[in-house]
Amino acid sequence: MAMFDTVSDNWANVPVVAISASAGGIAALQKLFSGLPAEVPFALVVLQHLPLGQPSGLASLIAKWTPMYVRVAADGTRPEVNCVFIPSPDNILTLECGIFRTRPAEGGGRRPGIDTIDAFLESLVLHPNPRPVAVILSGTGMDGTAGAICLRQAGGVVIVQDPLTAMHDGMPGAVVQRGLHDHVLPVSAIGRQLMACADPSYTRPTQSADWTGSTSETLNRIISRIQQQAGFDLIGYKPSPLLWRIQQRMDSRKVWSFEDYAFLIEDDPVELESLVRGIPIHVTEFFRDTDAWKALRDGCTGTSCRREQGTALDTCLDTRVFDGRRSLLRCNASG
Repeated sequence: MAMFDTVSDNWANVPVVAISASAGGIAALQKLFSGLPAEVPFALVVLQHLPLGQPSGLASLIAKWTPMYVRVAADGTRPEVNCVFIPSPDNILTLECGIFRTRPAEGGGRRPGIDTIDAFLESLVLHPNPRPVAVILSGTGMDGTAGAICLRQAGGVVIVQDPLTAMHDGMPGAVVQRGLHDHVLPVSAIGRQLMACADPSYTRPTQSADWTGSTSETLNRIISRIQQQAGFDLIGYKPSPLLWRIQQRMDSRKVWSFEDYAFLIEDDPVELESLVRGIPIHVTEFFRDTDAWKALRDGCTGTSCRREQGTALDTCLDTRVFDGRRSLLRCNASG
């Protein structure tokens, strides 16, 4: 942990990642923390909607999922790198001048379970750290949406759990529908993205895929996944129609990053099926099928397929799809 000591000495340089969740969030949090390394160069604040007036076991749960320090975000404490901070469900947490501040949830201007996440995200914008990051996980309602607007306007990064993989898609869906996100990812890939965002060289993705960049490695990942799961070998397939179809699916799912989409289809077989269904594989695969051409050559050497003087040879190829494979049914000659 020595590598982070000098950073911790200056609270203003401590990046803060706010992880927000509501209904269905516990399972998502467990998966997210299992994808994080043992040491991270930022502080994490977990904002999980919990019932008021009841003891929370969230801190002890998260302590089982990560070797990082897990602490209560008490009034007057400061964020520290490689630490997880959890507020009491009875308090509204904000970050003011680099210090955590808590106020009673009841009787204030904020509504517990309605906009407590927004309260922290809006205060996080005022924290003079390099780049604030918000993660929106499973949950009902729209808490986090207003905060995401403020965060984006301030140059922060918003990462959203893919709504189709969330137990409750209200919170992530509200952010995605409004185009307030930078990344839409399965939970298993969010930890990796958080580490990428902590790199000073990180740049946010644009809302149109940049196919002129270094896409070949990611495209190969997608092609490999299609071959493994759907049985289609797209090696040698023209990149342009494949990239066009990927762009269509990215637009449909509101995914801005090519690499994010690769993570998505690796985690979501339904999305992979949707992608494959729109690729014109069925039209072109026969012409790349060496076995089919060999069968045609061997089958057209018999008597029925010989060209005779004064006759015309018509070759009829009937290709049909069966379990994603093409079969050559017959080769007939007619006079």
